Amino acid sequence: MTIDINKLRKASKAVYLAVEKPVADELSQMLSNAADELEIDLMQAIDDAACDLPDGYSINLGVENGAAWVSLKRPDGQTEDIDSADMTLSEQVKQAAAIATEEAEKGGF
Repeated sequence: MTIDINKLRKASKAVYLAVEKPVADELSQMLSNAADELEIDLMQAIDDAACDLPDGYSINLGVENGAAWVSLKRPDGQTEDIDSADMTLSEQVKQAAAIATEEAEKGGF
């Protein structure tokens, strides 16, 4: 499942406008916190990968209108798109890093 942080923030505002103020405040804050957590999780996943990724590997984030994806580039230049079905971008970054680490520990792919 892909979660669009901007849509989550817009939903937060829509909920705020649609229900009574006390409930709206609480729901709006919950949605805003969820969006913040997703952003922080992605930043942490990127930071972890930058520190731990084996030499020669790189993780690339692709973005176009309506889509975003993660791919792993190996030392020989081959790339592998990370299966994004039901995964957030941060989960995809973590998966790419795990694949690279596993391959490097086994002596290559």
